[in-house]
Amino acid sequence: MASNLILLSSLKKIKQQLAKMINITISNDLNYYL
Repeated sequence: MASNLILLSSLKKIKQQLAKMINITISNDLNYYL
């Protein structure tokens, strides 16, 4: 069970980092086109 919790928390962190990267790339693309 503990390993599952660790996996879930790490997945959440990865998701947050991916979302940040996607948001940054989207905003950069918008700034580039605008």
